[in-house]
Amino acid sequence: MKRRTFLIRFAGWGILALAGAVGLRFLFDPQPRETSSLARPPSADLETEVTPNSRFYVVSKNEVDPVVDAAGWALEVTGLVDNPMTLTYDDLKGALPVEEYVTLECIGNVVGGDLIGNARWKGVRLSALLDEAQLGPDVVDISFEAADGFTNAVSRGRAMSGDVLVVYEMNGQPLPAEHGFPARIVVPGFYGYKSVKWLTKIEPVDHDFLGYWETRGRTDNPIIKTMSKIVTPVPGSSHPRGPIDVSGVAFSGDRGIATVELSIDGERTWSPVERLSEPLSPFTWVNWDAVVEPAREAPMVLSVRAVDGQGVVQTPVEKSVYPDGKTGHHKVRVLIGQG
Repeated sequence: MKRRTFLIRFAGWGILALAGAVGLRFLFDPQPRETSSLARPPSADLETEVTPNSRFYVVSKNEVDPVVDAAGWALEVTGLVDNPMTLTYDDLKGALPVEEYVTLECIGNVVGGDLIGNARWKGVRLSALLDEAQLGPDVVDISFEAADGFTNAVSRGRAMSGDVLVVYEMNGQPLPAEHGFPARIVVPGFYGYKSVKWLTKIEPVDHDFLGYWETRGRTDNPIIKTMSKIVTPVPGSSHPRGPIDVSGVAFSGDRGIATVELSIDGERTWSPVERLSEPLSPFTWVNWDAVVEPAREAPMVLSVRAVDGQGVVQTPVEKSVYPDGKTGHHKVRVLIGQG
């Protein structure tokens, strides 16, 4: 396929994406709202936070990650397609973009862990690329291959849903090397290992494709489990008798967060937090804050749980990260009357 034809067609997709999917936020608020911490203390204006690139978690199977030169890089779209394509970095950046906020979480994130971050991604829709490549009738999965040999895949239906992106920018900057420069996949609602970094090939196949981690026991359908985390106060901190500010984050992939609840009595009773931030998109975490007042001067354990947008309460059952993600409530023990 000629490059000119690709760019002309892709420009049309970009206009539709800008009007429909990106939304007015990016026309009037083009800069990501970055802060220096995962969640901030209570304030008059509670916002959903964006994680700066320098603080965004990094996980890799490699001892040494690949270093890819954009000038020599190409993305091959091949396999069961009628119109194979090879795209340069300039081709990818030359098309009108889609931008979206998406929170990514590692499947290895423990309860209360830091392997989670929220960013604004810029790129093109995977479905648009596949439409241009013209999928064959027998396609089952869309597989991805990376410069380091890593592989993974999503189903045809998931790939064509419209929210899976091939991205080349993160928070207004070219993808950092550790986050997959020149391009990576971003799959909202799935744990991070489906969001393949250092992307070099997209290949539709006629079978259920098992990638690097799936062949090592991970689930092939890594739907993010509902999580919530207390960021302040920190474990072991001391506080005088009186009101204590509590804040944190909550996330449930692409299902949204309906409410967050706190307990200070061993999870016998729960109370909703005072405020939740508005999510930046259907695919992001939210920040929350509340004030609790201990009944007495003694060690106190704060517990948090979230309810997703479908009304399902976060499970208290403690479960290992293998094979499909950790579960359980985050708890923080603090000292009262010793601050």
